[in-house]
Amino acid sequence: MNSRAAFRFAPVAAVLAVGLAARRARAVETLADVETDHVDAADDGGPRALAVVVRPLSMARGWLGGEVDAACGEKVVVSVEADGQAYGASGYRAALGASFFVQRFAFHGFYVHPTAQWAHAAMPGITATAIGGGVTLGYEWTWPVGATVRLGGGAGYARALVNGAGRALGIEGVDPEVDGDVGWVF
Repeated sequence: MNSRAAFRFAPVAAVLAVGLAARRARAVETLADVETDHVDAADDGGPRALAVVVRPLSMARGWLGGEVDAACGEKVVVSVEADGQAYGASGYRAALGASFFVQRFAFHGFYVHPTAQWAHAAMPGITATAIGGGVTLGYEWTWPVGATVRLGGGAGYARALVNGAGRALGIEGVDPEVDGDVGWVF
């Protein structure tokens, strides 16, 4: 075979070699895969189930703690929060609530978050325990990787179980509530 004929045959031989060597293409999906219904591209990773968040504004005021949220359906999230006071009067508080995402889906969109709250505070010679509730309205952004930011505001009211001491320790009365949380959704 002369060089000119070999030069013309080389591309054909290369295509044939690649065609014979290549395997049949297969999709990564299997019959066991189930596609979830996504509301939009922000929910592309599928429904989120759990979030862990902290409140940097409360930390700046001396309250250390966090919140764990669990989705109960497409638009409802149950939350449990626990905080302890790091300096000044010793104290701790807990809150149980539910976020209702009225606009989009759990962990993303406009929400209404009512809570039931319990607090205990103590200083030398004085202690108080209070119960109450509050509600915040706001918006939560959750990125596909899982990072979340929640901004909102509202009001809360607490009443001391023993009169007098709760107001002195700052756990009784009407208080503004600020939801400025950051965290991760799984």
